[in-house]
Amino acid sequence: MLNEMRALTVSELTHQIKQQLEGTFFHCVVEGEISNIAFPASGHVYFSLKDSGASLRVVAWRTQAGKFRELLRQGEKVEIRGSITLYAPRGEYQLVANQVSPQGVGALYAAFEKLKNQLRLEGLFEPFHKKTIPAHPRKIGIITSQSAAALQDVLKTLRLHRPDIETVLYPSLVQGADAPASIVNALNIANTRAEVDVILLVRGGGSIEDLWAFNDEAVARAIFASTIPIISGIGHETDTTIADYVADLRAETPTMAAKLSAVSQDELRQALDLFEMRMTGVVREKVTKYRRYLHRLSLRLQAQQPAHFLKESRQTLGYLSEKLEHLMLKRLSCYQQQLTNYEARLNPRHLVGQQAMLLQQLSGLESRMADAVKRKQTQEEQRFEALVGRLNNLNPLAVLSRGYSAVKSGDQLISSVALVNQGDELTIVLSDGEVIARAETIIPHENSPHNKGI
Repeated sequence: MLNEMRALTVSELTHQIKQQLEGTFFHCVVEGEISNIAFPASGHVYFSLKDSGASLRVVAWRTQAGKFRELLRQGEKVEIRGSITLYAPRGEYQLVANQVSPQGVGALYAAFEKLKNQLRLEGLFEPFHKKTIPAHPRKIGIITSQSAAALQDVLKTLRLHRPDIETVLYPSLVQGADAPASIVNALNIANTRAEVDVILLVRGGGSIEDLWAFNDEAVARAIFASTIPIISGIGHETDTTIADYVADLRAETPTMAAKLSAVSQDELRQALDLFEMRMTGVVREKVTKYRRYLHRLSLRLQAQQPAHFLKESRQTLGYLSEKLEHLMLKRLSCYQQQLTNYEARLNPRHLVGQQAMLLQQLSGLESRMADAVKRKQTQEEQRFEALVGRLNNLNPLAVLSRGYSAVKSGDQLISSVALVNQGDELTIVLSDGEVIARAETIIPHENSPHNKGI
């Protein structure tokens, strides 16, 4: 059986082992003690990780080593996260380190993730809870240790960034078992005094244990309850704490937190320069507009000068004088023509002929008037007789004179048997008098709608 197996080259075997090894241990966590550490000029870090039973070669490439270089010390017990690779030329496998933390930090990470998930579910990280950072705060509060290098970095940055803004320090512990309560107390003092517009919660870099106070639940809830906006600037760019998640704004470093706390004076200068440029444009436009307006007024004033006005008035007066003279001559000519006509009409011979003609017309008019009056009189007499005949036909007395009578009960004229009751006293009106009677029997006609069956 062994004779039938194909022989593998060293490279082929190493390649298969490499595939199996790297495919199985592409992500692993190993703990042990650092030994044989070396820092060559390339920037990479080489060392061994050992325990009582074995030793493992470890390499930290330059791109990653800077994140945890301070933890890489001879004899330090650490926990390394990374992947296994096989270096074929020497046939050696090694661990490529991506993250290094002191041994035992894994429990801290578990606690960190547990609290983070709990607070996330409660909504403490939600964006709609974040308060707006004012662009131009009057005062900036700083919560950190009085002796911290981060405080000096923040103050220096603010002096360059916004020297006009006053700062208020609320001293607090930022490391150790008493730090969480101290931070909460500083936050409460700042909110009680309400003298600042934004708070910077800052601390310099360090290990996860150094920054653990900012992963405390009480600190997170105090940040969330703050009525003053909070900017967190804790550790380095790669450090993220629970406080960063809850804060209204997270800065990568304390220096960056100072820069984010207010609009810089350079930005203000740029805004002022832009405003000045815009205002200059507006003023220039206004000046140009009013210059044009003044020019139009100047032209109108020149047109209304007394000499110009007098010249126009003289021209108008000359035109009106000529027009008046023409009208007067025309009117005088008309009057002369009328006077000539009146003189001709007042001539005696013309008057005699006119008198005879008017007398003849008057005689004809008198004859026509007499005929018209006679015809009108005849028409009115005929119309009067017709009206008298119609009036007689409508006169109740004329009807009574033909044998008819009218019956009344009191002042009411009786037009139906329904208006009379048996025993009623009735007045019968005749053409030449009245008869008083009493109703003994009421007999309605058979076809009368008022037949009561009497």
